[in-house]
Amino acid sequence: MLSEEVKEELIMLTKEQREIVLKGLDKKLSYYQKTGILSYKYEVCPVCNDVGSTLENPKCDECYIKISCKEPFNKGFRDDPEKGFEYFSAMRRFILSLISHDKTIGLME
Repeated sequence: MLSEEVKEELIMLTKEQREIVLKGLDKKLSYYQKTGILSYKYEVCPVCNDVGSTLENPKCDECYIKISCKEPFNKGFRDDPEKGFEYFSAMRRFILSLISHDKTIGLME
């Protein structure tokens, strides 16, 4: 479900950025499970908040997940909440696998 470009972008995140993205994904997925709505609002995105991006002043060029963020729009499933839920769930699993891998490597050092 995740393109190679999205995976590469997520791999390049720092530990702190991964935590921010994971927090946002948890919030997005939980909200969807409660309401059936998949939000794309700037004001609820922790990454947008981190880089200071708003609807009035978007700073997408400064975003560290701009490929991942734009994927639902570029691939045409922005208005398909079920497919969006699958996509963001896959992102969450991928980030968790990176964190798990990092911890495993840390134990081996």
